[in-house]
Amino acid sequence: TILFDPPIGVLATIPLTAFVSFMAPSRPGLTAFVALTCLASVPLVSRLSARGALRRAAWQSTLGYAVFAAVFAGVFGEPDEILIAALAGLASGILSAVIVNSSLPFLESVFGVLTATSLLDLADRNHPLLRELERKALGSYNHSVEVSKMAERAARAISADSLLASVAALYHDIGKVQRPFFFVENQFGIDNPHDNLEPEVSARIIKEHVTDGLEIARTYRLPAEIVDGI
Repeated sequence: TILFDPPIGVLATIPLTAFVSFMAPSRPGLTAFVALTCLASVPLVSRLSARGALRRAAWQSTLGYAVFAAVFAGVFGEPDEILIAALAGLASGILSAVIVNSSLPFLESVFGVLTATSLLDLADRNHPLLRELERKALGSYNHSVEVSKMAERAARAISADSLLASVAALYHDIGKVQRPFFFVENQFGIDNPHDNLEPEVSARIIKEHVTDGLEIARTYRLPAEIVDGI
């Protein structure tokens, strides 16, 4: 679900459940446990908008696994199996969280997929590129932060990907770090350098902040979706 989308997560339940049913045909409770835990995990990670949301999904799913395991052990098994099943469900949830967090960066790289966790890393204001923009072009940095807020709200209003819109807006003017003082938002207490240039030269400098931004984005290996935003 995190790598692709919720429908893929739901579809993945089918082969997993069939595999468990084939391996343990006499354990209907185990088959039901696998099906329900897979389906219940999908909505927990369908709309990640903050790093804390992934941690919250991890402990919620872990507790859910323990509860489901105990219930199915009680319904399909013996009472003395409930505690063992609950502990096994708890261990399953913890192991799943560890595997997801450790393998996700590798899988993102292999499949070339931009996930919410990658976007959350890019949204960190301590990202080297954002810190450089803040240091060299404070006005453009503040402008980008405000545009990011507006883009996020607009995307939410139309049920679009608000996190992607927000992050793309943060980086959309990154090319202005090359010549910050040629942009009005960075002209604090200085003369406007365009006053001494031909209009054509001024226009070219202003437009080149896009191509400069693309070059910087590729240097920092920003995802293609963010490059498209620039």
